[in-house]
Order: sequence, then C-alpha cells, then structure tokens
Amino acid sequence: MNHEILSLQKTGEIQKIYDQTLQPVYGTTVDSKVFLDVTPKS
Repeated sequence: MNHEILSLQKTGEIQKIYDQTLQPVYGTTVDSKVFLDVTPKS
C-alpha cells in the first residue's frame, strides 16, 4: 500500500484526494504530512 501512495504522491494525485476528503474535516489544524508521508523512517 505504501508503494501505491508513493506513486500517487509523485503524480500529485494523493494531495488532491486529501484536499477533497480529509482537508475539509481537519482544515489547517492537522498537517497533511501526517496522512501523506509514507517514507521509511530510519
């Protein structure tokens, strides 16, 4: 699933999805990176 999200990040599609679904709920109180960052942590 993370690979799919990474692919969608590269095309900008995941940001569009976030903007249409979660951003109206959370507004600016939550950083979108909380939901969109799937890069491996070291």
